[in-house]
Amino acid sequence: MAFTCCQKLHSLRSSVQAAARGVQRKARGAVKKAKRKAKVGTQKPADFSISDDLACPDETGKLLSRSSPSQSSLQTAGVFTSPNANLVVSHHEHKQETPFLSPAANEETLPSLGKGAHESFESRYWGRTSDIPSTDLRRLASKVLDPEGQLGGLGVWVSSKKQGSYNTVYIVQFIHGYKLAIKVPSAGHASRWRKEDASNLRSEALTMQYIRKNTKVPVPDVYRYSTVLENEIGAPYIVMDAMEGVSAHQIWYPDGHVTEETIETRLKLLQSIAGSIAGLQTLEFDKAGMLDFENDDLEKPTVGPVRMWREPSGLELYEENYKELLLMRDTRSFPPASTAKQYFSSVLKPWNYDSHDEDRGTGVIKMAAKALECHPFRKSLKSPDDETESFVIQHPDFNLQNILCDPETLQITGVVDWDLVRTVPRCVGFSAVPICLREDWLPHYMWPVSSILAVNQLDMYRDHYSKCLSEAMGGEGDCVFTKKSQIYTALDAAMSTNGSLGVADFVDKVLQYIFPCQSAMVLTCHLGDEEDGGPCEECIMERMPAFLDPEGRDPNDDSDESDFDTDESDTQASHVESQTTVSEGTSTGEGYSVPYAEAGLDSSIVEACDEIHEEMKSGLQGYLVTIL
Repeated sequence: MAFTCCQKLHSLRSSVQAAARGVQRKARGAVKKAKRKAKVGTQKPADFSISDDLACPDETGKLLSRSSPSQSSLQTAGVFTSPNANLVVSHHEHKQETPFLSPAANEETLPSLGKGAHESFESRYWGRTSDIPSTDLRRLASKVLDPEGQLGGLGVWVSSKKQGSYNTVYIVQFIHGYKLAIKVPSAGHASRWRKEDASNLRSEALTMQYIRKNTKVPVPDVYRYSTVLENEIGAPYIVMDAMEGVSAHQIWYPDGHVTEETIETRLKLLQSIAGSIAGLQTLEFDKAGMLDFENDDLEKPTVGPVRMWREPSGLELYEENYKELLLMRDTRSFPPASTAKQYFSSVLKPWNYDSHDEDRGTGVIKMAAKALECHPFRKSLKSPDDETESFVIQHPDFNLQNILCDPETLQITGVVDWDLVRTVPRCVGFSAVPICLREDWLPHYMWPVSSILAVNQLDMYRDHYSKCLSEAMGGEGDCVFTKKSQIYTALDAAMSTNGSLGVADFVDKVLQYIFPCQSAMVLTCHLGDEEDGGPCEECIMERMPAFLDPEGRDPNDDSDESDFDTDESDTQASHVESQTTVSEGTSTGEGYSVPYAEAGLDSSIVEACDEIHEEMKSGLQGYLVTIL
């Protein structure tokens, strides 16, 4: 009896194993067949044609669907199919004109932000995008790799879900081991999705394919995307390869204390990152903006406007209705710019500085404008001999969590999350250091309280990354901007996203470096004063051009060598030394002129700064007498 039972169990196990092997064979066969059909299909991979039923959103808040006789199966508006996937979309019942639910166009059906106060912020922010049913995700993934349904939906499951601040990424795995990533934006539901979002998602998907096609940068292969809500999963999405590797963040911040081995690993990782991102140097454009592809042709990209959402910043961060402001998402749009001056001026104009002191606010904006008059903000040139400006790709969130690598070799396996990818002036483009190395130039840097790396550590890593990128680029091109890129990108990010708080932080830090012993607030107040701002402006413009110049050259100096030291670590050391001198000075101001002399400032600037200091002291003394 026992022997018979064992025989049955053995037979059952053999049957299950045979069935499993059969499913694996069918899965591999289906993938091979799909890829084989893609290769011999009518669409040429080089053209990477996009189905004709995807039209750019018009001003009515709708996405227009145009039928194509040769692709009658692709009737769903806004659904893109890569020729590498040979996909079929089966939404035949949809109308030709498919609204993607712009709030303005669907007021009667969409809840206002003031309604549903009982709902949690998370549910209103994410909608259904953070909890899409696995059956819908599996169905979508099967259409990519098993368009003919040979597997019958078997051997496909959602293996994990990863959520950031703006997107949810679902990893769908097949029994043969292949993985797909389905990226869904947090705004991809009825109360938040707008036509600007649809345009941005489309630009992101096509730009990724353009980069993958024209460089060796490890960008995920995009198989399919949708910019509308009425599709397989009820939300906009991008379907792409799930890149192998671990987050570089895990390598950079290991468990336990930082050791010499940790530092060596970080240096090797930075070298690998620089070698990978250097591939973007071959892509150049005649304007700054977001890429568009006329007639869906990847061979001829054009540059369109930048569409962004202004998030709460400055004093708004402390308002009670902060989350409501975040949900409202004020739209900001910038036209394509053919010069760096146009780009930066259009980004700076919309901001109004949050300050109770009008002179302070005026001085901050004036100081930022003066910085933009300096090199390298003034023109976007590949070389000084160029007459025409050109622009390059920028990854807006170029940070460790978006870089994947092999944990053993530290070779980069993927660069992901290309939200809002666009072309920008060269000094703030791909040659900039990763965001983790810009920490001291971002708002709220407070080492060692809330920041991990000290300034001298950041300097060491930045110097190493700069050398590695220079080697990868043959010492030519935009690598000249890398060493000071944390300064350039600070102003660009401040104007683009951080608002007045970021602009003021940038201005204050520049002033602290070029005038170590003076109050940045006092200087900006004087700069904003129409009557007294002239001398202060002259002093600032004596020093700021050399500070911002990539090689520390002073355009006002006719000699071959500038009196400004190009080594930022020395500059920061001077800053620390000057603070020490101030603390040792007497109440009458003794010792204040010493740091300026050591920094190379001439006597006229020292005298002007001392005058400002004396005015500050007398004003403070008068104030104290008044209140006492």
